[in-house]
Amino acid sequence: YIAYNLAIRMGLEYTPESRFVDVVINGEYQGNYLLTEKVELGKERINEDEANGGVLFELEVQIRHLADGCATCVVTNDGVHAMVKEPEVDTAEEQAALNAECLEYLNGIEDKLDQGYDVYSQYIDVPSFIDWYIVNELVKNYDAAFWTSTYCYRSEDGILHMGPVWDFDVCFGNQ
Repeated sequence: YIAYNLAIRMGLEYTPESRFVDVVINGEYQGNYLLTEKVELGKERINEDEANGGVLFELEVQIRHLADGCATCVVTNDGVHAMVKEPEVDTAEEQAALNAECLEYLNGIEDKLDQGYDVYSQYIDVPSFIDWYIVNELVKNYDAAFWTSTYCYRSEDGILHMGPVWDFDVCFGNQ
């Protein structure tokens, strides 16, 4: 809750709203939990139209998904494991085409990263990367090392944005 509110106060786009809830199942109290919005593309979430190029990625170093034959997973030239979370497509052929297009896009960005700020800032939203990093560093979020649940998205204009922030269950030294 603290981490999400920090992100909101810092102005990180599309930070999921959250609130505490008491959970009771069959009349038995199960505890107090943090209910959080889902990370997804949509008008009330990441407001990027997938029909116009919006794509949501989940980055992680856990390659377990590849071992399971993950149909939405790609690995970039620099070894970044990305799952294409959205848009969802109907056929294996459409998924393969989307994966290929996304892999080309991500590899293209990686190729620009060592060419200096004037170049890479044309392809990534630098402030979103900086702010995302600051929030995750301040709360000591273990998952922010791309362990799991690390999101970024391509906006309709083709720029890669970091975030929204997510998954603070192993932060503040809780791992």
